[in-house]
Amino acid sequence: MPTEGEIESAMSDAQAIINRQFASPSRRRWTDRAHDKAVDAVMRAAAAHDSARPFAPFARSYVRQALRGLLRDLNNQNRPSTRGIDEAEIAGQITISSLPSDLIAILTPLQQETLARKYEQGESYSMIGKRRGVSKQAAQRAHKRAVIKLKMRIS
Repeated sequence: MPTEGEIESAMSDAQAIINRQFASPSRRRWTDRAHDKAVDAVMRAAAAHDSARPFAPFARSYVRQALRGLLRDLNNQNRPSTRGIDEAEIAGQITISSLPSDLIAILTPLQQETLARKYEQGESYSMIGKRRGVSKQAAQRAHKRAVIKLKMRIS
């Protein structure tokens, strides 16, 4: 078990890491959450620490891992979701040509073709992939990325 001094030193190191990683204006609003995660990480590190090894680098690794997880979770919360789209319901109702040209311009040719084939012609991902010479998964990925791009541009 590390000493109180080692834990305090680890906490000041954690605060320095937070100050560096959360310095941008877009991340400042998350510093309280980051501080809570860092405190938890230092306490978990203290509980798992082997006294034969130095505590400071061990605690820093726990803090960095906790902050990476926090940033990943926060970034995933802010990303638009493609869930909730009922493709069968909107198939045939959307035409790529009816979209504004500035929206179409942000899509790659593969994404444009995937959307057209999916919604205008009602093709499956397997068929779209075969026609383009790519896998079913690549067609799904192109569709998902296209929908995300459009959602981000619209909202």
